[in-house]
Amino acid sequence: MLEKIYRLPEVMEFTGLSRSSIYLAISKKEFPKPLKLGRRSIGWPEHLLEEWQKKIMSTHLADWQKPLKDLPGH
Repeated sequence: MLEKIYRLPEVMEFTGLSRSSIYLAISKKEFPKPLKLGRRSIGWPEHLLEEWQKKIMSTHLADWQKPLKDLPGH
């Protein structure tokens, strides 16, 4: 079965991030690098975006589950 490849506008919509935020996260190795599809085109395979989303959600869930005493200012 073929996997969907997302182009930048779709990735921006999927993540809620701006173009510059996506490229900044890529440079910090916090977001998957796109695949080169042609001379002037790139895209992200669906599984890379799903893995990123799971990682982000698990990080945020772990933060939400911390007791208030562990949070700054408490």
